[in-house]
Amino acid sequence: LGLSGSSDQLTPAVVRSLGGHRITFAACGYYHTVVISDGGALFAWGKGSSGQLGTGDVLSAASPRPITALRQQEVVHVSCGMAHTLAVTV
Repeated sequence: LGLSGSSDQLTPAVVRSLGGHRITFAACGYYHTVVISDGGALFAWGKGSSGQLGTGDVLSAASPRPITALRQQEVVHVSCGMAHTLAVTV
């Protein structure tokens, strides 16, 4: 969920670990979430066992992790599947 825990969250909550980033788009896969900031930065968290978080490993993350491989790109759209993520850059 991005709140650094594994329990269910039944009401909306702020993902404070995104700091001052203004999020403009979110996509959800089967067990992971990816968001785009207003500056085009990409963050992902959730299950990463198939590399779907795009962090260069197969680790899961309870809190958002930046996708550093795309830090020089402006991400304009993202889509998530069960075990994959697709990012569109300009």
